[in-house]
Order: sequence, then structure tokens, then C-alpha cells
Amino acid sequence: FKKFSDAAFSTPRRLNAGSDAFAPGVAAVGEGFLAGWTEADTVWVRAADGKSFSAPLRLSAHSADQLALAAIDSRSALAVWTETLAEGATCIHAARLELNDAGVSAGRAFPVTDCAAQRHQTQPTLTVGPHGVLVAWQDRSSGTNSVYASLAKDAGQFSAPVQINDTVQKSASYGSGSSAINPVVASSAEGYWLAWLDKRADRAGYKIYSARSRDG
Repeated sequence: FKKFSDAAFSTPRRLNAGSDAFAPGVAAVGEGFLAGWTEADTVWVRAADGKSFSAPLRLSAHSADQLALAAIDSRSALAVWTETLAEGATCIHAARLELNDAGVSAGRAFPVTDCAAQRHQTQPTLTVGPHGVLVAWQDRSSGTNSVYASLAKDAGQFSAPVQINDTVQKSASYGSGSSAINPVVASSAEGYWLAWLDKRADRAGYKIYSARSRDG
């Protein structure tokens, strides 16, 4: 940690409490931060303010990875992650997090969209904007990866997913679909902006494409 007035960063401290950990994520919430990671095949989160850490909190009930966090207001945030279901499908789940005197607590975890219709959801990302929380991810249920997004005005009930990238049919020699992967999303007072890797060209690799939305 480092305050703007400090000349140097504080001594590093270990965030995870158990075995090897991967895929860290962080979000500024109020006067402190929420930090998350993957450990022991599940996702965890804890609050920190530069002086103390709350106890680590496990978010997922099943095997999980790829946690992302975004602040909703000064006392709450939304966490999203990829969770592996019993039948092997991967589905984006979310939970609202609340900061309190005891640290951080989590509401009920729920799928962002229909896990039966999209069985290969991965790489979630999110942002909070003027019309609510926008979550984006990639899914390859159709045989090629596509980028989708869904909006929740109150961080609870998400809209039906909308495909963001174009589906470009390519030749048999160079693949049957226009793969879109690794979305990132940001917001401003005017709306939302989403960017991703797009492999629509017949004889080339991935390029960066983006799309904007005023209403989510």
C-alpha cells in the first residue's frame, strides 16, 4: 500500500492464507480495497485498507476460477467468476459483496445467465456505469468463441445476454467461424465500451475490435 503523501510502498504482505494462489483481482471500494484470487480450485475475497485485512471469504460452492471485482458504491461491490458445474459446464456466477465492521460478507451466488443455453462461459469482466452493472464474457457453445454481455440495473437481475461481436463465416480452409475472446469493458458518464480479440480475417490472426453502448 502507498498513500499519495508517502515516499514509498509499505512492506509486502501475503493476501492468501492457504496453498498456492493465482489470478489476483482488486477493486477500490470506499476508503479501502477488495482483493480476490483463485486458491484450492475456488475463488476467495478479502477486504484491506492498508492497516488490516479481513478474514478470507470463499465465494464459490464448486470449482471456480477467473474472479473479477467492481465497486457498486462506497460499501458494496459485485464479484463475478467462472464456476464449473457438476456436469462439466462452465457458467459465470456473481455475488454482491458488502463491507462492514467485521470485514466483507457475500450475498447469494447466482448465475448471470442461463447455464443450459450457454455451457462454455469463461473470462468474465465487469464494470459499473450509468445504467447499472455490465458483465461481459466469452462462450463457445456454438463451436466458436463469441463475446456476450448482460446488464443489471441493481446488480441482481441480469438481462438476457446479447452477442457483441459479429459472426463472420470463414472458408473451410481457414476455420468455420470468427472467434472472439478475452473481452474487457469500461464505462463513463456516456455509456459502456467493450473491446476484445477478434479473429474475423480469413488469413490472419487476432485483431482488436470494440463496440460502444449508451444504454448497456
